[in-house]
Order: sequence, then C-alpha cells, then structure tokens
Amino acid sequence: MTKLDAAQVEQLKTIGEYLYSEREARAIPLEEVAVRTFIPLRLLQALEVGQVDRLPEPIFVQGFIRRYADTIGLDGMALSKTFNPEPAPVVIKPLEVEPVEVLQPPHELGTPLPPRPVESAAAPQSIPPYLSIALAGVALLLIGVGAFSLLNRPRSVAPSSASSSAATQQALRPSSSSSAPKSASAGSNAPVQATIELKDDSWMQIIADGKTEYEGILKKGNKKTWSAKKSLVIQAGNAGAVLVSYNQEAAKLLGAPGEVKDIAFPP
Repeated sequence: MTKLDAAQVEQLKTIGEYLYSEREARAIPLEEVAVRTFIPLRLLQALEVGQVDRLPEPIFVQGFIRRYADTIGLDGMALSKTFNPEPAPVVIKPLEVEPVEVLQPPHELGTPLPPRPVESAAAPQSIPPYLSIALAGVALLLIGVGAFSLLNRPRSVAPSSASSSAATQQALRPSSSSSAPKSASAGSNAPVQATIELKDDSWMQIIADGKTEYEGILKKGNKKTWSAKKSLVIQAGNAGAVLVSYNQEAAKLLGAPGEVKDIAFPP
C-alpha cells in the first residue's frame, strides 16, 4: 500500500471504528458483509481494526468504505468522502536569512583615520539590505519548489502503458496472490463462461462457484477465459479497461475508467 500520512491513517482508524460499532449494533456478521460486498474478509478485518499496512491503494479503500457502509444501512457515499485518498501536499517554507553586521577593525589610538571617499553622483549605488534578503528568500523558495517537483515527479512506466499511468497507479494493489492467473478449468461446454480482455492495466479478482480463482493485476492486452458450474463473479479496479464477453456474446466494457466495479454471471 502507498505510504499514508498521519491524517489519512487517523481517518481510516476513525472510520473503521465507526463501521465496527454500527455493524455490531445491527448484529450483522462480518462474514455476511464480505459475501454481500465481494470484499475479502481479511481486508474488512484490517479496515475495522485500522491495520493500514494490510489494505490496498487508498482509492480502493475508499470504494470499500462506501460498499461496506451501504451494506449495513449507512450512507456509503457520504462516509467514503470523509476519507481523502490523496496525501496532503508538503509545503516547503523558505529559510529566513538574517542580515550579517560587518564589524570594522578597531582603530588604533594616535593613528589618523583615512579620509572618506567622496561619493560621485555617477557611482553605482549598493543594493539595500532588505532587497538582498528578499532576493535570497525568492531564490530559496525557487529551490524548494524545484526539489518538491523532482520528489513528486511520477515514475516512468513502460511504453505499452505510458498513456494510462493514472489508471495503472489506481489499479495497483498489493496482494499475497499476485501470481499469474490460473487457466480456465472448464471448456466451452461449461454452463457459465466469461472471457475478459484488458484494454489497459487493472486489478482483477475472479470468483468461480465461491472460490477465488485469481486475484492480482492483469496487464494491457491480456485475454483470459474463466468457467464455472453455477456462478462467476468478476471484480475490477479499473472497470473502463475491461471488456467482458458472457457465454460468447458480444464483449462490453465493465464500467468507467478508474471505477471499482464487480459483476456476477448469470446476470
């Protein structure tokens, strides 16, 4: 999971405690919430106890909060907006430069002081101290802004996914089951069959007859087919990049780009 700042961690802990207390007050088992939302039980447990290191990217967590709250009878949209998936920007303050007083060497007694030079009207004037301080502050501010821009510059991505770096960052999700997807366990004669084709990178979870067949990130251009005897559930973190064909029908987009969405077959 992307490192969260202190404000985001505090938001998640507060929301998790609130969801837990409301669920307990309604006597709804957490396992029932997992079945109705298609969110893995381990992620719901991590959300309730505030274990942020076990949760996926913040954009997915915001979607989990909304679906969890809707399931137990709360306003999921309003509650999810109390969590900000973007960290607070880092503000770099310019250093304050104090003027330095230049001390003249002590004058020895009995030694005549050198005559002061006569200022000429054409001689160049020195820069006032306050202007020097202002210029130094502006220079430090520009250096700070440049350093902030370099530190927050987005990582380069492979040419095949350069045009969709934003969707790729939203689709990343750490998971212990990030290995390659399993091949379809049934042939074209299976009662339920779905083929997915990726137009861009997306996190995916495939549940066949209640068993998780795959959970991880599929890359752009991948085309996979899964089959089931009774039911097949497809979840996507970037629904606008997923084309789904059910039982060899015409392929359709699962949703909008960046949208977290799931669909069950038979419809």
